[in-house]
Amino acid sequence: METRDTSRFSLYTRLLVETREIKVLVELVGEEMFHELGIASHIWNGLEQALQDPTVEPSDRFWALDGLVLSDMKHGRTDRLQGRFTEMERLLGKYQLGNEERLSFIMKRMNFQAEQGDQHAVERSIDAMRVMLPDKPKHHRIFRYNAACALFRLKKLDMAEREVRQVVAKNYEVLGITPKQVLGLKQHELSALVHQPDIDYHDLKHTADALELLAMVTKAQGRTEMFARIHAMKFYSLVDAVDSLVRVGQDLADDFVFVHDFDGAREVLEQHVLPTVIRANMLDRVVGVRSQYAVVLAYCGDVDAAEREMARLEPYAPGFTAQQAEEFANQKALIAQQRVKPFVSRQQALAMRRILAAQAASQSKPSLPETGKKVGLNDLCPCGSGSKYKHCHG
Repeated sequence: METRDTSRFSLYTRLLVETREIKVLVELVGEEMFHELGIASHIWNGLEQALQDPTVEPSDRFWALDGLVLSDMKHGRTDRLQGRFTEMERLLGKYQLGNEERLSFIMKRMNFQAEQGDQHAVERSIDAMRVMLPDKPKHHRIFRYNAACALFRLKKLDMAEREVRQVVAKNYEVLGITPKQVLGLKQHELSALVHQPDIDYHDLKHTADALELLAMVTKAQGRTEMFARIHAMKFYSLVDAVDSLVRVGQDLADDFVFVHDFDGAREVLEQHVLPTVIRANMLDRVVGVRSQYAVVLAYCGDVDAAEREMARLEPYAPGFTAQQAEEFANQKALIAQQRVKPFVSRQQALAMRRILAAQAASQSKPSLPETGKKVGLNDLCPCGSGSKYKHCHG
């Protein structure tokens, strides 16, 4: 953890392959550190080797498939999944494997079913898991989180939100803290509070995952739950899940842009996201983060600084992937547009801040801060965009 010596982790994963410690390998698949160090490929290769070895025990063969399913889902190789699931189901039917294997199989297949939009299959999987779950709070929290993920993919947003809010509340109970405490604490203070002997590292990670899902669900409903993303970043930082921290930080910056708080977006990127990318040497993230930062600079009114930031990235353009090249071109176009016709004027941004402050204070139907007059959904939005309130900042 201190030196991040890649060679040691690489040797360790190879040793696990040779000694057929398959389940340990699969557990490592869920640790972001292995992906960040660029050695996850050793794990995938080791699991594929295990499948080709006829001496591997059925339970180890199952867990190898379980890990490879996770890999296929992560990398979008959906064409392989049905065959993996068929073999896992065959092993479960032929050998006396335990409830842990059955639960893992149903949970992963449920998420695949949700990706395919098969609502009835997801509902059957949820019912099957409820019956099999051990009477342990942790298992129930993990089950409800995965159910919320599946419902979110099915666009059952109200149901997904109810489930994930329950998971977030339970996780805070387990950690022995409240959301209000997290909001008021600096990172080192939060670390001192939660790093107690009875706190499980995985509970911190699960809390962050649930908070991120809550933010995604509410965003899909046209609302921003910024504190959920802010808290998720804090918990990801505690467990050094830097890839997740950067991803959520970029989404949080987008949330600030959505409500026209461009200074807030700039602060998130400058104080949290960019330093993390640099410290962890995340080369695959540099282009996306710095080009996003350039756009935010332009939204803040500093178009010259934005263009200088993009110019620094130009020499690396020949090595961009197709996706990076497209993203880079889109960001350049946004910045150019800011010079000709700003997305939002400074006056509109200030008006939006006043509206948000009034909404936060009243927690009721929004009103214009200057007059106290109520804003109807079909009225023009007070931010000055010219759109109806319900289509703009409603």
